[in-house]
Amino acid sequence: MGRAAPIGPARRRVSPSTSGTDSIARTAAGATALAGGMVLFSWFAHRPPPGGALGAAGLAIAGAAIVWASPRGEDLAITLGFRSGARRLLIYSLVGVLAGALAGLAHRASLNLSVFDFTFQPFVIVACLIGAMEEVIYRGWLLGTLRRFGWPTAIGLSAVAHAAYKTALFAQPSVPAPIDYASLALLTAAGGLILGTLRAASRSLWPAIIAHAVFDLVVYRTVADAPWWVWG
Repeated sequence: MGRAAPIGPARRRVSPSTSGTDSIARTAAGATALAGGMVLFSWFAHRPPPGGALGAAGLAIAGAAIVWASPRGEDLAITLGFRSGARRLLIYSLVGVLAGALAGLAHRASLNLSVFDFTFQPFVIVACLIGAMEEVIYRGWLLGTLRRFGWPTAIGLSAVAHAAYKTALFAQPSVPAPIDYASLALLTAAGGLILGTLRAASRSLWPAIIAHAVFDLVVYRTVADAPWWVWG
């Protein structure tokens, strides 16, 4: 006796990241809102009122974008990249340590700072935490949400968004400072490509967080007071 035909149209399982409820338009709009909100925040972060209020509004827009555009039906930990195989995670975390240390030493040398001064000031902890939060936003949520368009596209767009945020952060210095904005944008984007590749290759955010934290540890370890660009 044959099996009865299913009643109604057959259903197939659809990945949460590609389901109808998570339309391409929603993903694109959410990513744009987050990137724009973070640029608005960084542009006005150092300004007195009412500029400071605009910065706070930008941060609120970014937060709302995360709530509204996060992939439906997908665990947020997966979107952010907080799950991965232990062996793969260990290997790429070591790569992150090496990349962060080399980049940090190169940056100290470019600032004419001693690479052999091993003083550690308390502010370095704050610097590392800020860097980790940047990774959660850009290589975590933004890249994780955009990965539906393919890893190369997600890596590239998140790197550009991070570079725009960082450049806007330095656009209105509160103290006179010679800034090469083209180099700042290009170097930040290049770093973002490396960190995004770490995220994609490891399928985890932790190697990118570790690399960024090691970079900040090397660069800011001798800084006693928070610089004016502390939000970056």
